[in-house]
Amino acid sequence: VRSSAASDVYKRQGPIDGFIQWLKNFATMSPSLLIEVDAEQEKFVSKAFTVDKGLVRYSEISFADANLAIVEGSDIPAVRLKLGIFLMLPKFITVCETFSTTDFTIQVDYETLNEPGSPAHGEFVSDTIRFVSKSLKMTVNECSPAEFTYLSDEIFNKSIHVANDAVKITVTPDQIKNLIAISGIFAADSKKDIMILYSKETEDGAAIYAQDKNTLYDYELGSYVPTGKFQSFSASIFREKLILSMKGVPEEVELLMSTMNPTRILLDTVSGTSKTVISIVNE
Repeated sequence: VRSSAASDVYKRQGPIDGFIQWLKNFATMSPSLLIEVDAEQEKFVSKAFTVDKGLVRYSEISFADANLAIVEGSDIPAVRLKLGIFLMLPKFITVCETFSTTDFTIQVDYETLNEPGSPAHGEFVSDTIRFVSKSLKMTVNECSPAEFTYLSDEIFNKSIHVANDAVKITVTPDQIKNLIAISGIFAADSKKDIMILYSKETEDGAAIYAQDKNTLYDYELGSYVPTGKFQSFSASIFREKLILSMKGVPEEVELLMSTMNPTRILLDTVSGTSKTVISIVNE
């Protein structure tokens, strides 16, 4: 049961390459994506995970960076509007690319979901997204979030994006690129190759290194100053998850690892617009 039907209209303000790339960063993880539209803070937000839930990503892009602005609409909703792109994210991206060089608008029709007992009860949900230019109209139907498991910001930040007693290093895009290239020399199975991140005491303090489980390579990612006595720690992850987590990330990231029995690796962009959690592999 739905009520309070309304719609918002977004207009292209310039090239939407940034928005398309933002979508593509998720498309490497899953063909589905639940997009949250935060009209109050003027940004798009999404949280997604791989099928095995070994990689979870939070990412946002402002309306300004997406080059999209609301030009028509009802009162700003107090909660985020949910757009469910189910099993058609690549097609949705293609539609965006089709309109990317033209002056166009996006009309998002939404209603309030009135289903007591449903996780989405009281939420603003959309079924239809319409792209309109002077010479072309295209409609993306069946955008309901009903097929998705909704992950709130609070659950993500308090239960998933957590690393107790963590050390932090800053890693540049070039370092990530080098690590992927170096580890690729010895890659055997992209789905099963293991990478070990571990701490090592150095003359200046300590550093986190990445190595193959057979020590075929050993690469320093970054240094840190231990608080108190140096503690050694390590964690194994799938190499593929690191590659997916860094796909399309053009800026420095902060890598956080717990010094006490780490269960996950956190990779956060310095700007704070992207947060990624990689689960460790128990060998």
